[in-house]
Amino acid sequence: MYYPGFTAEVGLLAGSETGLAALLDTLASREQQRKTIRAALDTEIAGAQNNLRSVGLSCENYDRSDEALVSAGWSLRRTRGPAQPVGAPTRLVGEPSAFAGQLRLRWGRIANSRYYELQTIPTEDLIDASSWDAVPIIACPRTQFELMGYASGRLVSIRVRAYGSRGAGPWCESLNARIS
Repeated sequence: MYYPGFTAEVGLLAGSETGLAALLDTLASREQQRKTIRAALDTEIAGAQNNLRSVGLSCENYDRSDEALVSAGWSLRRTRGPAQPVGAPTRLVGEPSAFAGQLRLRWGRIANSRYYELQTIPTEDLIDASSWDAVPIIACPRTQFELMGYASGRLVSIRVRAYGSRGAGPWCESLNARIS
């Protein structure tokens, strides 16, 4: 059946359908462009990560005569001398604190150390080496620490180790101390 009064509306619908199809084609094209750009970006990121790894390895072995790094404009500051291993801290001492539930710890400074790591464990929980509780890293040159978080009168084992340019040194002999 034909309705002569609706020819304009039918033409408008046909034009809208054509316009909608063109918009869908444009949208599909843009989505394909987005996928292509994302793939290129992922490739660039992977390449940059590989370059950073290579530079990091080169920096570890850098001896100031590496022409490739110098020509690229890199300049590095290194500590004097070769990387040195660090020993175990000595003279670990626990002193009563003025506050309940705290213990003041001191130990001897280790040459060439960058920072210290401290671990504690209540002596009744000391079953194996994996059950120690780590305390946040202690920045060098600090060789003292206020231990908190244990009940007064509790007996705690404590150990400290230094980190140097070659990594972690050995743990010092553990100290058993009573929390004040």
